[in-house]
Amino acid sequence: MSTNDTTTPEASSEEPQQPQGTGSPSEPAETPQEKPSGSEEDTTLAKVRKEAAGHRVAAKEARAEADALRSQLTAAQDTILADRLASTGVTLDALRAAGHRDAVFTAEGTIDTAALDTAVRDTSTRFGTTLRPAPDSLKGREVPPGGSGDGGASWGDLLRA
Repeated sequence: MSTNDTTTPEASSEEPQQPQGTGSPSEPAETPQEKPSGSEEDTTLAKVRKEAAGHRVAAKEARAEADALRSQLTAAQDTILADRLASTGVTLDALRAAGHRDAVFTAEGTIDTAALDTAVRDTSTRFGTTLRPAPDSLKGREVPPGGSGDGGASWGDLLRA
């Protein structure tokens, strides 16, 4: 330092000086500009609390609606799945007990036929049930007398004759 430099000990001090007031660093001095008046603060706080309460009510209603929709979807899926399982000899309860209920549905909520077939076989093996054969879609469709079954005469044609 040169002799012309005049620095005061307060300016060269590394610690900032504390404001006049309580003398405690954890309790800063209050000035009218820093803190709004009590009534303004109460009004602002009341508005924020009211808005938060509104958001909580809306979130609760949204959760309740989502739960109701999830229950409806599950019920619809169970009905469709039980229909599909009716011809297999495996019940929906058995499929659930084997832990396959959710595995047979795709991400979109439709039944994955390959996964359902695998789940039915596994459930049948696990619980020792006998699988019913798949229904024959042609069973019961007889060829009318005189018809060859290849698009020849139909029952309607024979009745008109």
